[in-house]
Amino acid sequence: MTVQGLQAGYRGLEVLHGVDLEIPARAFTALVGPNGAGKTTLLRALAGLISTSAGSSMLDTDERLTGRSPEYIVQRGVSLVPEGRHVFPRMTVRENLLLGAYLPHARARLKETLAQVTAMFPVLQEKAHLQARALSGGEAQMLA
Repeated sequence: MTVQGLQAGYRGLEVLHGVDLEIPARAFTALVGPNGAGKTTLLRALAGLISTSAGSSMLDTDERLTGRSPEYIVQRGVSLVPEGRHVFPRMTVRENLLLGAYLPHARARLKETLAQVTAMFPVLQEKAHLQARALSGGEAQMLA
C-alpha cells in the first residue's frame, strides 16, 4: 500500500497533515507514536471509516482506495481490527471466527483461512469450544 499526502480529521479539525507511507506487500508494519499523534485517525482513514480531505491511498495494484466505502476496501483485503475485546462474548471462539467469512470470497477460502489463523494463534484452536467471554484480554484481541 502506498499513502501520499493523506489529510484527514474530524469536524473541521485536521489531524493528519500530509502523511506519506509505503507498506510493502505481506509486511508486518508497526505504527508507533504518542497519544494524539493520529495513529487511529490514519488507520480509520485507510479503512474508509472516515473521509479524507486530500491525498491518496493505493494498493500495489495501483488501485485507489481513497474515497471508497469500507465494504469495498474490506473486499480488497484491507481491514481494521480495533483494540479491545471486540468479540461476541456469548458466542464460542469458533463461531466468532466464522463470522469473518461473511463475504463470498472469504467463505470460499474458509478452511484455509481458519488453518492460517489457528497456526498463528494456536490458543484459539485449543479454546474453540469456549465462549469468547472466557478468554483473557490478549486471547480476545487475537480473536478480534
